[in-house]
Amino acid sequence: MASTSSCPTASPSGRNNLVGCDGAHSLVRKAAGIEFPGWDPTMSWLIAEVEMSEEPQWGFRHNALGIHAIGVPPGSRGSPM
Repeated sequence: MASTSSCPTASPSGRNNLVGCDGAHSLVRKAAGIEFPGWDPTMSWLIAEVEMSEEPQWGFRHNALGIHAIGVPPGSRGSPM
């Protein structure tokens, strides 16, 4: 992945900043040589906007892989939770 970026505005400290928020496995952070002195997550989230051909089973489910949910935020398209 090759990318260039500029940051025309300076921070209050007088330095230019570029912030990447792409997680603990960040390719950007690794390419910049920035360490991640953290720990493995105990929880992860995936939020997606999708169109489905059939009405899904709304709500939470538990299985061997964890807890999963399908829902629609209030005020958005689709069926209410």
